[in-house]
Parts: sequence; C-alpha cells; structure tokens
Amino acid sequence: AYYIVGNDDYIDCNSRNHYLAEPVEIGGYTFVPFEYTPISPFNTARELSEEELEQELNCLHTDDNTVIIAHGPPYGMLDVLLNTGESVGGSSIRNFIIEHSPLAWACGHIHESPGADMLSNTLVVNCTTDYYDSKLCGYIVDLESFDCEEVCI
Repeated sequence: AYYIVGNDDYIDCNSRNHYLAEPVEIGGYTFVPFEYTPISPFNTARELSEEELEQELNCLHTDDNTVIIAHGPPYGMLDVLLNTGESVGGSSIRNFIIEHSPLAWACGHIHESPGADMLSNTLVVNCTTDYYDSKLCGYIVDLESFDCEEVCI
C-alpha cells in the first residue's frame, strides 16, 4: 500500500515507508502522486491557486495507464460540500483530466462526497472517509473494468 498526504496531514520523516513521493510502476500501471488542492477557507498546507495548480499539473507525465493518486477532486465531480451544496473541486484539475485522460484520478479531500464516476474517459474516485457516518471507508477498484467496491469498517 502506498499513500500521499492531504492538506492538513504531516508525516514523520521516520515513517515514510510506502509514501508515494515519485511515480511508481505496478502491474503495468504508473501511479503518480499529486498532493495539492484548491485554496480553501482553512489555510492549510498544499493549497494552491488555480493558476498554481495548473502549473503543477502541467509537470505531470501521463498516458492511458496512469493513475493519479491525488488529494483534491476535479470541479463538479464528487466535490459537493454538505453544508452549502457548493462544488469546491479544482477547475484546473477538471481541465487536466479532460485534456490528458489519465486512466484514473483517485482523490479524497471532500469528505461529504465519496463515490466513483467517469469524467470523459477517466475514472474519478473520491475514496475519502465519510466522517459524518463515523465510517472508515475506501474503495477497491478494478482498473480494467472500472468496477468499484466501497469497503467500510
């Protein structure tokens, strides 16, 4: 198992086992980390403006076997806040996905909107923990069929 950190996560240098800092190839798929999120009202680490997000996204090398392990979701997809009904994902993330068509974009960040859906040819999975239901959840994803199974404890 590999992991990235979120906008308010910090890691101990001694616990970097399986921290996904660089792309890694597993089973013919390339897993690429992307820890940045759009700016929020909380002023946390790894928040960037849309322009800065676009610059960072343009540094990613992708093809149709690339899975982006991200923190932030694309705008308008699995990004709705429960209290306001507002979409808060990144427009630059959405544009990147449509333009570059990675195989999948796995994200978190918006705890109110777990799920899976397609954006153009890319599977988008918000595999966040739904803390409103007091469940620890994740997804098992078949990258060939795009079948997704939510697993909660």
